[in-house]
Amino acid sequence: EISRAPGWRIVLARPRPAGAELLLAEVQLARSHLFERCYQAVAALRSPLIAPAKVFYEATSANVTYVAIPAVAQLQTIAAWVGRVRGDGGAIEDVRMKLAPIFRAVALLHRAGVRHGALSPDAVLCRPDGSIVLTKLAFPNGGIPSPYDAPETMNGAALHPNSKPAPMAADIWSLGALLLELLTGCIPRWNQQAALIEDASTSRPLLEPPSPSPSGPLGHAWSLASALLRIEPITRLSAVQALQSPFLAPELPSDPLSRISADAVAASLASLTTTAQNATEVGADFTTSGPAVPLIEPDSSKVVTVMLSGSDTTDLVDRGLGAAAQLTPTSALMYVLASGENRPVAELFAEFFNAICEPQDTSLASSAAGPQTPDIICFSRVKAGAPPMPPPDPLPASADLDILARLEAIGKLLGYATLHSLYVPLPLPAAVLAFFTRGDAIATDALAAISLLASIDRDAAHDLRCLLAKRHGLGSTPPTGLLASSLATTTDAVATAATGVGRVTPLLTDANKASLVLSACLSLAVGKYRRALGAMRGGMVSILGEAALSSLSPEQLGARLVGWEPLPPMLLSARSEGRCSMQLHPADWRDETLRDVYREWLSTWALKLSLEKQCAFLLLAFGALTGCALERRVTLLSGSRSTAVFVLDAAEVLLPTASSAVEFEARMDASLIL
Repeated sequence: EISRAPGWRIVLARPRPAGAELLLAEVQLARSHLFERCYQAVAALRSPLIAPAKVFYEATSANVTYVAIPAVAQLQTIAAWVGRVRGDGGAIEDVRMKLAPIFRAVALLHRAGVRHGALSPDAVLCRPDGSIVLTKLAFPNGGIPSPYDAPETMNGAALHPNSKPAPMAADIWSLGALLLELLTGCIPRWNQQAALIEDASTSRPLLEPPSPSPSGPLGHAWSLASALLRIEPITRLSAVQALQSPFLAPELPSDPLSRISADAVAASLASLTTTAQNATEVGADFTTSGPAVPLIEPDSSKVVTVMLSGSDTTDLVDRGLGAAAQLTPTSALMYVLASGENRPVAELFAEFFNAICEPQDTSLASSAAGPQTPDIICFSRVKAGAPPMPPPDPLPASADLDILARLEAIGKLLGYATLHSLYVPLPLPAAVLAFFTRGDAIATDALAAISLLASIDRDAAHDLRCLLAKRHGLGSTPPTGLLASSLATTTDAVATAATGVGRVTPLLTDANKASLVLSACLSLAVGKYRRALGAMRGGMVSILGEAALSSLSPEQLGARLVGWEPLPPMLLSARSEGRCSMQLHPADWRDETLRDVYREWLSTWALKLSLEKQCAFLLLAFGALTGCALERRVTLLSGSRSTAVFVLDAAEVLLPTASSAVEFEARMDASLIL
C-alpha cells in the first residue's frame, strides 16, 4: 500500500504475466459515467501534465471503482517539497516555477470541462527532471474535508445570498490554499463560523500579507492568493487568468499561441500564422483539439474600468461599449459600481449582453429592420422563436459608421470573453459561430449550408431543402421565389464580372441546383448581416488574432463563450418536458424494444461527451447553445445510415443504425461535425 485516505487507497501493482509497475487506486465509488468521462477527457488531452488512467470494475464489488495509473509508480508527491519551502520567502522563485505547471494542468482540465475536485500536494507527483504530473482526478474525500477544499463544497456551507454557482471555482480555491500555505508556512483551514481562513494549529487568520507589504514576486504572490481565495466562487480568477497574473506570467511558454508579450503584441497579431501543427511541445499541452487562444501577459498600465453612475440600462451599455472600444489584447477589465464596490467582470458581461438583446420595440415587425438609433445596439428577432441577430443591411444611413463602431466594440467584448473563458448570455446561432471562425465560407456543400441557415431561419432552410430534393432535369425555368430573391445580388455580381453586362439568370437544373442552393444559403445566413457580423468579427480578431480565431471550430468557440455555465442535460422522453427535450414517440418506432435500446444507448453516450462534443451536438440538434432554441422539441427517429442525420429545420435527428452500444457511440461521435 502506497497511501490511503477516506474514500480511497492506492497500492503498487504489476500487470500479469509481466509488465511495468503501476499505481492501482481502489476508490469507494459506485459505477459512474461522470467519473469515467473525466478520465476519457484526460486521455483525449494527451498532456504530460496530467496522468492518464484506466477505469475498470469488478462484478463482485458494486461500490468500488478501480483506477490504474501507469508510468508514475516510482514518482513522489510534492508534499515533501511543500514542507521544505513553505514560509521561506527566499524560495519564491522556486514556488513560481513549481506552481505554474500545476495551474497550466488545471487550466487544461477546465477548458475540457473537467473539474479535478481533489487538488492537494498529494495529488501532484514530481518527475526526476522536476516536471509535475497531476493525479487523483475526482477522488472522493469520504466526507472528511481537506484543508484545500473550497467553502462551498463543505457540508452545511452557506454562501453569500447573491452567490452564483461556478463549479470549476472549487479547484481555484484549492490552488489558492496551496499558494497560501507556501507563503505563510501554515496549513490553512476554512472557519465556517468566522467566514475566514485560519491557521489549522493556532486559529490565526492567514490571508493577511506581512507588514510592511512585500513587493516584487512576493507581493505579486500575495495578490494572487487573495484573488484565488475569494469567498464567492464566481469572483475568483480562472486558472487562465491566474496564469496571466504578474506572479505566474514569467513562467508561461514562449510559444506564440500560448503567450504574446506586451511589447510585441501588435506585430504578433499582424503576422501570427502559426497553426496547431507548428505549436511547440511545451505549448501544445495548453490545447484540447486545436490551438489555444493566446495567453497574453496582462499590462497593469492598461486597466480598462467600467464605472456605473446608476442602474440605468442605457448607461450600462454606453459605458460598456466605451470601455470595449479601448480594449487591447493586453487589457484587463474592471467593473466598479457608483459606491466604489468592485464587482466580478462576469456580472458585467451578463448584464451587458442581456441588455443589448432586449427589444426596443414590442413589435417584431418594426424591430426586424434593426435599431433606428445608435443609443443601444439591439439584437432583435425577425420572428417569434428565432435567435436574436444584429441589424441587417441596409443600416440606417445617418448612423452607419456609429453602429458599425459599436458592433466592433461588442466583438471586442466577445474576444475578451473567449480569451478569459467568461460566460456570454448571447444566444449565438450555429451560423454566426461558423462565420466568426471561418469567415464568409461557413459551409462548402448545400446540406451543411442548409443546416447552418436553419439555426437562423428554419422556414427558409426547409424551403431550400425541399427544392434541393426535387428533380429539375435539364432545366426549363429560372429559379423563382425564395431562391430567386436570395440569388439576385450574387447573380448580378457574377454576371457583371464574367460578361460586363447585365444579369444572366441561370436555369435551374439537376446539375446546378446544389451550387445555387449553397449560394442562396450563404446569402440568407450571412449576406444580409455581412456588415454587422464583419464588424463584430473584426473586433474579435483585434483581441485574439486572426490565426487563433480561425483555428477554432464553431463548437470550440461556443464552449469558450459558455464559460463555467453548465450545459443543460439531454432529456429523453416520450413527450415534451423542459429544455433540451428529445422525444422518442412510440408512433415513430415500430418496435418498442428497439426504441428502448436506442434510448439507453443515446443516454449513455451523452453522459460521456466532452464539453466541446456537447456543444457540437447542441448546435447540430438545436442550432444554439443557449436561449429559446433549446426550448424546441427534437424528435428522434431510427435512421438507415451509418451516421446520424441532423435535420434542424424539421427538428428531427435520425439516429444511425448500429448493432451494439460501442458501434452506436462510435457512429454518433463521427456525426458531430458542423
